[in-house]
Amino acid sequence: MHILLGVLAAAGALYFWLSRARDAAHATRELTDMATDVLGAARRFGFRRRADQHPVESIDEERLAGSALAIAFLEMGKFPTEEQKQTLLRSVQSTYGMDKPAAEEAMILGHWLVSECGTIDAAVSRLAKKLLRLGGQDALNPVLEMVKGFTGDAGLSDKQTDAVQEVARIFRRTGRS
Repeated sequence: MHILLGVLAAAGALYFWLSRARDAAHATRELTDMATDVLGAARRFGFRRRADQHPVESIDEERLAGSALAIAFLEMGKFPTEEQKQTLLRSVQSTYGMDKPAAEEAMILGHWLVSECGTIDAAVSRLAKKLLRLGGQDALNPVLEMVKGFTGDAGLSDKQTDAVQEVARIFRRTGRS
């Protein structure tokens, strides 16, 4: 009987370690795919990261900065749903006149840019300043329309409301200079 229990325990341990190895391989594959997606999106937009600058400072297209800012607002929500992500994707397409693959790549690159900022609040501030430099005072309106689109009837969360106020302060402060 004790031999049978030993064999079962060994089989259980083997199954456990094999499933852990399979999960690790799956996670590695996902990370590799994500890195490939980011690199492909960066190439499509002609984005080149400069060694002496933060990645957000390397953005040279208003539509990329606006998409990234909209993604930062989306990620500020509690848990963005797939429906909200698809709504934002359609908004990016129509607002900036992109086809679906270009909009998807803008969102992938935007998500990466937001994550490079460390925190969502830092990303909103940095992206808003960059968007203002690229597109001027009117560049914020399309982003706010996209945000309204994916928040729907629920409205903005408290954190999103605070971020909108911060962005408005950035645009007003710079607009006076």
